[in-house]
Amino acid sequence: MRKYIVFLFFSTPIFTFSQVQSTIKDTIYREVDSYAFLENIKFDSLLMLERMTSFHFHQLINQYRNSKGKKTIYWDDKLWLAARNHNIYLLKNNKNLSHSESNSKSYFTGSLPENRVEYVTYSSGEYKFGGFENCAVSGEMVPGSLDKNAYSLGSSNDLIELAKSSAEDMFELWKSSPGHNQNMLNSDHLAHGTSIVFGEHAQYGTSVFTQNQKYYTPDTIDLRFNPTIIQKFEVLFEENGNSFERYPKELDRLEFKLFKSVAARMDSYSAVPDKKLHTLIESEKNASQTNFNSKKRYLKQTHYLGAFKFIKYELIRIEESFFMPVKEYNKLGGIEKIKELLQSKNQYLLNANSWAASIETLKAGEEMKVTLLMYIFTPKKK
Repeated sequence: MRKYIVFLFFSTPIFTFSQVQSTIKDTIYREVDSYAFLENIKFDSLLMLERMTSFHFHQLINQYRNSKGKKTIYWDDKLWLAARNHNIYLLKNNKNLSHSESNSKSYFTGSLPENRVEYVTYSSGEYKFGGFENCAVSGEMVPGSLDKNAYSLGSSNDLIELAKSSAEDMFELWKSSPGHNQNMLNSDHLAHGTSIVFGEHAQYGTSVFTQNQKYYTPDTIDLRFNPTIIQKFEVLFEENGNSFERYPKELDRLEFKLFKSVAARMDSYSAVPDKKLHTLIESEKNASQTNFNSKKRYLKQTHYLGAFKFIKYELIRIEESFFMPVKEYNKLGGIEKIKELLQSKNQYLLNANSWAASIETLKAGEEMKVTLLMYIFTPKKK
């Protein structure tokens, strides 16, 4: 049963610190964004505070589950991003706590928790049960921005204490609420991502849970970005999480995300997916001859309907390949490459009426070859 639980708690946090530079912002992110800012975390005290807070909460919730005889749950960065995006939406827009978002407001990433997970993961369908969520706020809900003063402290000990106390406060709020507590102890949960952000008037906390995944690859949340603080945090639990299988075809999963980035771009042009063009692509991929004639094959497939189509529209074929390091590809670096490629074809895509595309990858040593094959119908010039 899906749980949508709302809990509001008021207190008055006091922050009186100086300004600090940061790379992570009070804006929304997708999976591809996380790789860059997590790699540069040691240069960003704002992100360090958020991650230390999440790390301590991860210890607390699993220590609690251990004590109740429950399996521990894994950490997931994509769920953390979905949770953080919702915190930012609330911080920027709302005077009342809610599990839903309105697409008429800024920082919208999805109406419901599972929609927001899909936004982060490019609608990959990786999370079949991503709709479990806890939310809370500590302070006064006044639309505003992140409190940069909270991230610039006099010493690392102050930053650590703020991270610990904030995680503990949010944990106790949810523990004291029956619905939230049930969500934290749900036996079917496999993983979570919990974000706590520090606004000018309040702290916002969101946990997103997933469960019953057949295939899964957990992430790791640790403090290696600053070895001097590791000893200040205790590991409070022994991991014994629910079993899972790693993805058998990891490359297929990443290919699909690249394809969804193409779909998102074409949707922004108001071009519609075309099943007949998709059939054309499949027939080309399966064709043995090298002199494949796209127009003739399309007419053969569609008969007179295709002939009428060609009266008004021109069929454009795009095929482009690029190479990139496997490590970069695994971090979804191909999405930016695809974006650049599509940008270079704007003279065709801006007026596209319909489209179909395929993404294929081929690993060669330490490099990945990515090939985009695309057909579009664009109005003929008068």
